Amino acid sequence: MVIAAMPAAPDDDVVKLAIADARVLVTEDKDFGELAFRDGHRLPGVIRLVLPGCRPAEKAVRLCEVLASEGGSVLGHALVVETDRIRSRALP
Repeated sequence: MVIAAMPAAPDDDVVKLAIADARVLVTEDKDFGELAFRDGHRLPGVIRLVLPGCRPAEKAVRLCEVLASEGGSVLGHALVVETDRIRSRALP
């Protein structure tokens, strides 16, 4: 698995890389979901972490739990991951 961290990159560059490499985009920024729905970018998937007050290690554990439980349903969907629930919506 290859992970690319691009904290200072423009959103469009991050989206282009995710599409080119067929990567699910994991973010804490709601802009990427909006880009997929509003602008029609064909992202393989988006996972937005909404875990205020959690340390990075706790966020990583929660993300692993979601990936283990949701499996292949991440592809083609935008997931919003909160402490006690997961919301999912099909991408356009």
